[in-house]
Amino acid sequence: MTVHSLDEDASTPALAPDSLASAGGLVKPCGRPPRGVAGAVLFLGDLLVLAAAVFLAVLFRMQLRWLLPIEISPESFVGVAVSATFLPLVFAAAGLYPGYGQGTVERLRKRVIVTALWFGMMILFDRLAQDGQWSRGILLAAAVISLIALPLWDAAARGILIRRGWWGEPVVVLGSAKRRAMLVKALAGLPDLGWVPVAEGEIPGQDGPEHGKPLAAGVAVAVVVPEGGLGVSSLADHLPYRRVVLVPRWTPCRACGSRCAISGPTSGWRCSATC
Repeated sequence: MTVHSLDEDASTPALAPDSLASAGGLVKPCGRPPRGVAGAVLFLGDLLVLAAAVFLAVLFRMQLRWLLPIEISPESFVGVAVSATFLPLVFAAAGLYPGYGQGTVERLRKRVIVTALWFGMMILFDRLAQDGQWSRGILLAAAVISLIALPLWDAAARGILIRRGWWGEPVVVLGSAKRRAMLVKALAGLPDLGWVPVAEGEIPGQDGPEHGKPLAAGVAVAVVVPEGGLGVSSLADHLPYRRVVLVPRWTPCRACGSRCAISGPTSGWRCSATC
């Protein structure tokens, strides 16, 4: 079982102040999202976006023939198109398919960095191994279009998946009654995060369910708001889940009309915009 603490990733999105202020009981989802659909949609969509980016880059370069009279042959862009199709595999290795638990800013950061590095490697490979066989104009144009279009597609696709009920993974929320109620209400207000609470309860060993017995069948992720000195090793020993997301030392900020974000390893939740 993997134990993950939000202290380890300061870019993880946080909770809306209004949701934290008026927490109630568990919000029942209409149903569990179909497994694998979201990742497949994002993967195939990225392939189409990259193909379109290379196609537009070729058209753009051909329109500049009057300025740069260099012949554009299939050899100058077919390799670019083939190499670009491997980029979604790098996205998959970066955990972006589907990437539940990562907020919009983190997803954007990963996509921009991975895309820039991949096209940079393509340019370097062409320069060193092929002596500039590919068109640098097409490469640069495809890189710029991809840097803009891929994040836009990702945001649009997630919005469509959320509206159709195809986004999210079921999670169990564990902690004291007050804390888990606040967290459940907040997660319900952040559908893009992809954590869908389906059950809640006390942490095992704190007058909760029996040791080693999961609260919901088929749920592999637990989001835990621990009390006091319950440590990561203790959670790993007691919780029967493949992945545990630990939310330590957090307190809701005053309502300020903005979402919240983790400001650092020890400072807890705070409003990131207007507070």
